[in-house]
Amino acid sequence: MEQQWLFSPYRERQEHNGIRCKWFAGPLTDIETTEIASGDLLLCIFSLAFVYGWMAFQMRNFFLSTFCMLQVIFSLPLAIVVYRSVFQVPYFQFIHILVIFLVLGIGADDVFVMYDGWRFSLDAPEIQEMIENEEDEDDILEKRMEISFTSTVGSIFTTSFTTIVSFLATSVSPVMPIGSFGILAATAILLNFILVISLVPAILVTNHVWFEKKRCCCYGMYKMILNEEDEDKPSVLGDTMQDKRHIEMKEQKDSTLGVKKASVVDGNRKGSTSNLKILSTTQVSIAMGQIHDDTNHEEKNANEDGKVTEENNEESQQVLDMLVTKVYVPAMRQQYKGYHWVAVIMFVFFLIYGITSFAYGTQLALPDESTEFLPSDNMLVEVPDELVDNYIPGELSSFVELRYPFGIDDFDRGSFNVYDPSKDRGNVEFSNGFDFFPESSQRAFLYVCEAGRTRTCDESACNFGLLMHPSANALKCFLPTFQTWFSERNPGFSTYNSSRSLFMSELKLYRNTTVDDGLSVVEKQQLIGFINDELKYVQVEFYTSIDEDETTVDKEEARTVADDFADEINNNARSIGAVGMDDTFAASDEWVNVEAELGIVAGFYSGLEICFPVAFIVLLVSTQNVLVSVYAILSILFIVGSVLATIVWDGGALGVSEAVAGVIVIGFSVDYVIHLGHTFVDAFHSYGIQPKVDRFSHAAVGMAATVIAGGVTTFGASLPLLATQHLFFPTMGALMASTVAFSLTFSLLFFMSILLLFGPQGDAFDFSWILEKSGCAVYLRKWGFMKNTKHNSKSKLDEGNQKFANQSQGENQKNMKSTTDNKKVETTNV
Repeated sequence: MEQQWLFSPYRERQEHNGIRCKWFAGPLTDIETTEIASGDLLLCIFSLAFVYGWMAFQMRNFFLSTFCMLQVIFSLPLAIVVYRSVFQVPYFQFIHILVIFLVLGIGADDVFVMYDGWRFSLDAPEIQEMIENEEDEDDILEKRMEISFTSTVGSIFTTSFTTIVSFLATSVSPVMPIGSFGILAATAILLNFILVISLVPAILVTNHVWFEKKRCCCYGMYKMILNEEDEDKPSVLGDTMQDKRHIEMKEQKDSTLGVKKASVVDGNRKGSTSNLKILSTTQVSIAMGQIHDDTNHEEKNANEDGKVTEENNEESQQVLDMLVTKVYVPAMRQQYKGYHWVAVIMFVFFLIYGITSFAYGTQLALPDESTEFLPSDNMLVEVPDELVDNYIPGELSSFVELRYPFGIDDFDRGSFNVYDPSKDRGNVEFSNGFDFFPESSQRAFLYVCEAGRTRTCDESACNFGLLMHPSANALKCFLPTFQTWFSERNPGFSTYNSSRSLFMSELKLYRNTTVDDGLSVVEKQQLIGFINDELKYVQVEFYTSIDEDETTVDKEEARTVADDFADEINNNARSIGAVGMDDTFAASDEWVNVEAELGIVAGFYSGLEICFPVAFIVLLVSTQNVLVSVYAILSILFIVGSVLATIVWDGGALGVSEAVAGVIVIGFSVDYVIHLGHTFVDAFHSYGIQPKVDRFSHAAVGMAATVIAGGVTTFGASLPLLATQHLFFPTMGALMASTVAFSLTFSLLFFMSILLLFGPQGDAFDFSWILEKSGCAVYLRKWGFMKNTKHNSKSKLDEGNQKFANQSQGENQKNMKSTTDNKKVETTNV
């Protein structure tokens, strides 16, 4: 047997002289599970390579992509140190490996947001004005970082916060491995956020000073497109994609968008995600090919004056930017008889699909059988299955075994650490009042053996209509055979009239003697508990009629019958005065599995109960618009339903992977929706764009490419999980990939379609608008809790229009002078 990467030697066919050999041991299964999980960990190298390659492709900069990637990677060991040292959680198993793949995708998404904020901060009016005034380069650089940081840190915090909450929601799961995974994942995302807002700005400035400013890059740097007159000036433009000064000086003629001079705004844009790309409506129109022919003609001929051409402008755009501006936005804005027919089709289709998926997703149930984490061709999985399928098992081997102990009071956990289950598991506390010698105690014990045979069970998990299996070998009750054995050894005495010392000495001897009573010595030692020569407990065991293959829900219902029988036993003991015999309970190893699976379900629904309200509150705070928040939470609801429906349609069940994915999908989906929703709302507040169609274009052009770039990283980081041996990882990888796919699809095609078709106009459904309509604004202003902001947007727009008009007037005078000079030259030549 040879160990191979991604192929366990236990999956090889072992034959000798035509005889196939197989072996199995429970501890060996645990070792094998740990070893293949460790081998699967190496696949994170491919995730690292993909994320790094995608980051390098997007940034076109070796320095930026390398050090930003190192920042993301550095958050992982730092998170483990905090997880173990600060939170004192030593538990680390295969499920925690998943954190690596999650952080790679989420961390790269945050880097892209910060990078885009820096890249497009150059287009801010403040920066353009400082450049025109030829102010000090250090001042310009400082102002540029201030704008990019304030416009992105709020967005990154909001998305990181929702993701952290979604992971913390899994930490409330009563299943400890899932809970500890949530703690580690939340810690990693928090530290990644801290590193992004602290290290990435330093990396961006360092790159600008060392490379951009000196025109020295390692490969594929964005080329600066400058006027000939500016080429000798110090470079403060950095890695900008477009020279928007030329475009903003053009007369804006876009009647399709119907927004006047929306590209000129004031500088009050802090915390706005939409400022990642400050795009004028003229730029949107140029990208969509909607500017009038004369404007296009002017634009194309502008190169003769040293200006940037439209063709070069397109070449300088990133692939995703081109995809959004040239394909997505024009397609969604297509009209037929006044209706945006593409958006209508997208809305109707995804509405029906979302409702259907949500209905199927609610049908997700617990698995019918235990979850296997090893491949089906691994002999450690094959042997137990073949023992059941190919050999004649005992008639009772597939039924749940039940125990009713007497004399056990409690279980002292003491210093037990739930996150270190292999140490200090605790000690049994025995009942001080337990006494098995009195006749009443013995009769109370016999009641279990006699009544158990006839105890009915009408639950679906019970067979034969009985709690106990009707087989003669189903019951393990030592007292009747011990009484017979005692009387034979002590003529004239019974267990009821003997002395205590004789009773205890004979019971201890019987416990360690092989007798023809159908019980082995090992079984009797488990039924009769002598500790330090003192009888501490006794118990009755029997096989129930509950099949182990029954569903968890059915077994839980049958468990209530077993608990009711325990209450009946205790009541009988009290009625006959049996001392210390009224504290029994129904115990079974199968109840551990039932509790674990029910804990997964409870944790799953508790996580949803936490995440959905938090997500809605975050959306309200971020967008400050009730209608947009309702549309967003509806989209998130459909995304979660679609992921769960995919599990149902694939024949899956609510296992560990599904329980984790079902909760964190909310955090992922909020990331995409919140960017787009906030940018849509901010289009009015920062730019004065009122029509919903124009706000849609503003949000799409400003944020869609960034959202797609972040989604691609998470999607690509999850793909290597599909090649692992440990079956938890392929399931989780598929769920992560489908989560990203559904999140992007519903965000861009459903959520954005709703905004385009039914989005608010102006400040409709904003908090301020609701307060105005309800009449509360008057009192809030009177009490000093609200300022008079009714005409703020209009005044901002008018101020911007006046500034733009002044700039245009100056440019027109320059153009007229240039035209006059050209005519003089032509006359001289003639």
